[in-house]
Amino acid sequence: MDLNAQVGADIFVDVNSEVIAKSRVVTAPNSKADMAVYIADTSELQGGEYELRFDGNNYLVTKPNGEKQTVDVNVSSGAFYLDGMMVNIKNAPEVGEQVLLRPTRNGAATMKMATDDPKTIAAHSFEASSTRSQGNAKFTILGAGQLREFEVHVSPTGKEFAVTDKQGNVLLTPQLYPPTDPVTVLGTTFELTDGALPNDRFAANLNPAPGDNGNLRKMINIQTDKTLNGGNSTVIDVYHNLNTEVGLKASTATRLQEVANLEHESAKSRVASISGVNLDEEAANMMKFQQAYMASSRVMQAANETFDTILALR
Repeated sequence: MDLNAQVGADIFVDVNSEVIAKSRVVTAPNSKADMAVYIADTSELQGGEYELRFDGNNYLVTKPNGEKQTVDVNVSSGAFYLDGMMVNIKNAPEVGEQVLLRPTRNGAATMKMATDDPKTIAAHSFEASSTRSQGNAKFTILGAGQLREFEVHVSPTGKEFAVTDKQGNVLLTPQLYPPTDPVTVLGTTFELTDGALPNDRFAANLNPAPGDNGNLRKMINIQTDKTLNGGNSTVIDVYHNLNTEVGLKASTATRLQEVANLEHESAKSRVASISGVNLDEEAANMMKFQQAYMASSRVMQAANETFDTILALR
């Protein structure tokens, strides 16, 4: 809840907005395909580029590592799930057409602030202290209406749920768990995902509470909670490791470039020593050949004079 007792708005731009989702698909300029890639599970995402081809019946996906996989498209939703992304196909590509899927290519570029008003930050937590949840279900308030305080109870069998007020009065009779759609009771809408255990209880208090910062504390803990790398690293750890890895690779690339330049210069010197021209040596050879030519001409001159002398004696 924000300072105005309203359900808090997004702090950052929604990564699954229609514009961003469609930007993750690259098609030919004249393509009629209408597709979008939505992020469903960031823990399963892989970096790189996916190639998608349609043969008229099936979709063949080539993963970044070269692995090929045929995916099944859900007929009712027109989408398929793969590696943490939900690919929605509104208009199929032509047979044999190549489509590129880039789920992470522009991830950093699309991270922008969605609000500049601190009053809209959802600092107040709607979860009441009476929440008792042993499972991993997610309980989310989507809209606040007339109902401000209530509890959601999961049955002892774990197959149903019901909604009561804080006095225990039933507001919504037992329904099948998990609900397939958001649940609305007296104008208040909430969402409850799968994963709750029998007898789990989720309590909500949507009344304004000045000074409440329960949700803000959870935001602050994002920097220290070990939620990445299988629960072994924090966001800051991953950022530092990324900086170190990029710096190491950049330094290694620089050193390899310097070594390559030295090897190139050494190779040029070896080639020049074998096939190159030494001006001093060539000048000496030219003088030697010139003297040999002059000596040969003197021999010819002496022979000619001797021959003339012999003819004169007759």
